[in-house]
Amino acid sequence: MRKYFFLFFSLLSMLVYLSSCEKEIEIDLPAYENQLVVECYLEAGLPYILSLTESVGFLDAFDVPVVKDATVTITHNGITDTLTLIDSLNVYVKLDKVVAANDFAPYYLEVKDGKGRSVSATTQMLPRTSIDTLIYLKNDSAEASVIMYFDDLPDATNYYKVYFTNANTFDPDSTYSWEFSDNVFANQRTVSGTGYAFREGDDVEVRLYTIDEAYYRFLETVDDAGDATASPFARPSRIISNIEGGTGIFTAVDYDLRAIKIE
Repeated sequence: MRKYFFLFFSLLSMLVYLSSCEKEIEIDLPAYENQLVVECYLEAGLPYILSLTESVGFLDAFDVPVVKDATVTITHNGITDTLTLIDSLNVYVKLDKVVAANDFAPYYLEVKDGKGRSVSATTQMLPRTSIDTLIYLKNDSAEASVIMYFDDLPDATNYYKVYFTNANTFDPDSTYSWEFSDNVFANQRTVSGTGYAFREGDDVEVRLYTIDEAYYRFLETVDDAGDATASPFARPSRIISNIEGGTGIFTAVDYDLRAIKIE
């Protein structure tokens, strides 16, 4: 009993000592330089759509400013199109320009805003990877796991993004997505699937995207940055971007779509 008393007293003394050593430290942080932030996903079958905002400092109010005074152009196959701002949606669009599948010529992006800042980027569509087989497995609770099989594209390092979603609901929690590379299973029949996330009657849609390395690195580092923000013990992460002069992502994507009903 005596040794516990001395242990408690020692800890109490240490806490008192540490509290007496408190000192306010002021750190002068360098001025933050706001950057243009581009998000543009040229998806086959859809018009050109681009989001343009401005980055803010970590300690600034969380209010992402939309940049509305920019000139935005995308050049493809020698034709340059200027995107128009839809103010109510805060996006730049070219509604009469639809992204074509199986067109692998490069796209060139240029953005200039009213402050004299400019950014640029290049991307191109990749060949679509087809889903080979779609099945589901049910457990004893009548919950279903959906499994997709496809053949990895040969003779290259490939990157994929998948979506599994319940088409019967608009609940975002019913959508499962992730990205991965073929470093482990290159040139092999590949499988990807969910846990037991669906139930009888669900119509499950599955999308398989073949994405480029720039988009893959962007997605991976955005996830890492989110984890770092959520935890004081996580290592800070820098977002890898393909936007020259700013940050964000400019990419062209196509996908294969299959559906299966859980019965």
